[in-house]
Amino acid sequence: MPPPEKKCKRQSATIFICAEVLLNIFRCLGHAELGLKIALISCRFNALVDKHFGDNRKWTLGWLEIRSSEDGTDAAELFKKNEYGNFIQLPFPQRASPDNIIGFERIFINTFSRRTSH
Repeated sequence: MPPPEKKCKRQSATIFICAEVLLNIFRCLGHAELGLKIALISCRFNALVDKHFGDNRKWTLGWLEIRSSEDGTDAAELFKKNEYGNFIQLPFPQRASPDNIIGFERIFINTFSRRTSH
Protein backbone atom coordinates (compact mmCIF):
# COMPACT_ATOMS: atom_id res chain seq x y z
CA MET A 1 0.00 0.00 0.00
CA PRO A 2 1.55 3.34 -1.01
CA PRO A 3 2.10 6.06 1.60
CA PRO A 4 -0.70 8.71 1.77
CA GLU A 5 1.55 11.38 0.21
CA LYS A 6 2.12 9.39 -2.94
CA LYS A 7 -1.55 8.46 -3.22
CA CYS A 8 -2.59 12.13 -2.94
CA LYS A 9 -0.02 13.21 -5.50
CA ARG A 10 -1.26 10.58 -7.94
CA GLN A 11 -4.89 11.60 -7.49
CA SER A 12 -4.23 15.34 -7.83
CA ALA A 13 -2.42 14.74 -11.11
CA THR A 14 -5.63 13.30 -12.63
CA ILE A 15 -7.93 16.23 -11.77
CA PHE A 16 -8.64 18.39 -14.83
CA ILE A 17 -11.34 21.02 -15.36
CA CYS A 18 -11.53 22.59 -18.79
CA ALA A 19 -11.87 26.35 -19.22
CA GLU A 20 -15.37 26.09 -20.76
CA VAL A 21 -16.73 24.44 -17.60
CA LEU A 22 -15.26 27.16 -15.40
CA LEU A 23 -16.61 29.91 -17.67
CA ASN A 24 -20.10 28.37 -17.50
CA ILE A 25 -19.98 28.10 -13.71
CA PHE A 26 -18.62 31.62 -13.15
CA ARG A 27 -20.59 33.51 -15.81
CA CYS A 28 -20.43 36.77 -13.84
CA LEU A 29 -16.64 36.94 -14.28
CA GLY A 30 -14.87 37.78 -17.50
CA HIS A 31 -12.17 35.60 -19.03
CA ALA A 32 -9.24 37.61 -17.62
CA GLU A 33 -10.74 38.07 -14.16
CA LEU A 34 -11.58 34.37 -13.90
CA GLY A 35 -8.05 33.47 -14.96
CA LEU A 36 -6.60 35.67 -12.20
CA LYS A 37 -8.93 34.23 -9.54
CA ILE A 38 -8.15 30.63 -10.51
CA ALA A 39 -4.42 31.39 -10.61
CA LEU A 40 -4.56 32.77 -7.04
CA ILE A 41 -6.51 29.74 -5.79
CA SER A 42 -4.10 27.40 -7.57
CA CYS A 43 -1.07 29.18 -6.10
CA ARG A 44 -2.48 29.07 -2.56
CA PHE A 45 -3.48 25.42 -2.94
CA ASN A 46 -0.01 24.53 -4.24
CA ALA A 47 1.57 26.28 -1.25
CA LEU A 48 -0.73 24.37 1.11
CA VAL A 49 0.09 21.03 -0.53
CA ASP A 50 3.82 21.83 -0.46
CA LYS A 51 3.59 22.70 3.22
CA HIS A 52 1.91 19.44 4.20
CA PHE A 53 3.36 16.95 1.75
CA GLY A 54 6.54 18.48 0.38
CA ASP A 55 10.05 18.41 1.74
CA ASN A 56 10.65 21.99 0.59
CA ARG A 57 8.57 23.94 3.05
CA LYS A 58 7.98 27.59 2.26
CA TRP A 59 7.83 30.15 5.03
CA THR A 60 6.46 33.64 5.45
CA LEU A 61 8.04 36.07 7.85
CA GLY A 62 4.74 37.05 9.48
CA TRP A 63 4.33 40.68 10.47
CA LEU A 64 7.29 42.99 9.93
CA GLU A 65 7.65 46.61 10.92
CA ILE A 66 10.32 49.08 9.81
CA ARG A 67 10.41 52.16 11.99
CA SER A 68 12.62 55.13 12.72
CA SER A 69 15.30 54.64 15.31
CA GLU A 70 14.41 55.96 18.74
CA ASP A 71 17.90 57.37 19.33
CA GLY A 72 17.26 60.44 17.16
CA THR A 73 19.37 59.40 14.18
CA ASP A 74 18.05 58.78 10.67
CA ALA A 75 18.61 55.04 11.06
CA ALA A 76 15.80 52.52 10.69
CA GLU A 77 15.07 49.47 12.82
CA LEU A 78 13.46 46.18 11.80
CA PHE A 79 10.97 44.43 14.08
CA LYS A 80 9.04 41.14 13.79
CA LYS A 81 5.84 40.35 15.65
CA ASN A 82 6.10 37.08 17.60
CA GLU A 83 3.30 34.65 18.46
CA TYR A 84 2.52 36.57 21.69
CA GLY A 85 1.92 39.87 19.87
CA ASN A 86 5.20 41.47 20.96
CA PHE A 87 7.62 43.03 18.49
CA ILE A 88 11.23 41.86 18.70
CA GLN A 89 14.04 43.73 17.01
CA LEU A 90 15.95 41.97 14.23
CA PRO A 91 19.10 42.95 12.38
CA PHE A 92 18.69 43.99 8.75
CA PRO A 93 19.74 41.12 6.47
CA GLN A 94 23.10 41.57 4.76
CA ARG A 95 22.38 39.13 1.92
CA ALA A 96 19.40 37.72 0.02
CA SER A 97 16.93 35.58 1.92
CA PRO A 98 16.75 31.82 1.26
CA ASP A 99 14.50 30.59 -1.55
CA ASN A 100 12.03 28.98 0.84
CA ILE A 101 11.09 32.36 2.37
CA ILE A 102 8.31 33.55 0.07
CA GLY A 103 7.12 36.75 1.73
CA PHE A 104 5.38 38.19 4.76
CA GLU A 105 1.82 38.52 6.02
CA ARG A 106 1.96 42.27 6.64
CA ILE A 107 4.62 44.92 6.54
CA PHE A 108 4.41 48.33 8.15
CA ILE A 109 6.88 51.01 7.11
CA ASN A 110 6.82 53.85 9.58
CA THR A 111 10.00 55.83 9.11
CA PHE A 112 10.85 59.36 8.17
CA SER A 113 13.94 61.51 7.86
CA ARG A 114 14.46 64.24 10.44
CA ARG A 115 16.66 66.18 8.03
CA THR A 116 15.22 68.86 5.83
CA SER A 117 16.81 70.11 2.65
CA HIS A 118 17.00 73.82 1.89
